[in-house]
Amino acid sequence: MNFSIVIDQFWPLLISGISLGLIYVLISLGYTMVYGVLRLINFANSEIFMVGTFMTVFVETGLTNHTLRTQPLHGFQLFWTLLLALVLSMLASGVTAVIVELVAYRRLRARGTNRLASLISAIGASIVLSESARILSHSRPQASPRLLEKVSLGTFYGANIRIDTVIVIVVSILMFFTLDQFVNRS
Repeated sequence: MNFSIVIDQFWPLLISGISLGLIYVLISLGYTMVYGVLRLINFANSEIFMVGTFMTVFVETGLTNHTLRTQPLHGFQLFWTLLLALVLSMLASGVTAVIVELVAYRRLRARGTNRLASLISAIGASIVLSESARILSHSRPQASPRLLEKVSLGTFYGANIRIDTVIVIVVSILMFFTLDQFVNRS
């Protein structure tokens, strides 16, 4: 067996795996927080993230007129576009989450229904949100333009370290630390 391929690809795959794994952990934290507070598995959690993603694409393409063919942004234009996308995506996700909680969960919790009713309601909310997105997008894939240029910061044992990978890793770790401090101190 030839182990040279494994040795050559170890560091690039490790770094990209850590980056992708941290994104998965952020999503799983949403499930964990909802279950920890409400004792409810919220199947609509990923659809709430989807609403934020669609809002980000709308901000990039609809509000700032950045297309798939335009060059990546720099400086204050990049900063303001990312800030606008972040704020509007959080707002859209938050409003959607509140609506789902009011419509699908609050009345069930007030009546003291069993967990099965809440579980069925969560699945229904998930289906409604995903099908609404499918209908609004006409079942077509939505492409997101590249706002950030693929800048290489250097190599580490043959692994190309890009700016977007570093941003994902650093921001994820900061979010974990902030969430931990918020939960433990509040």
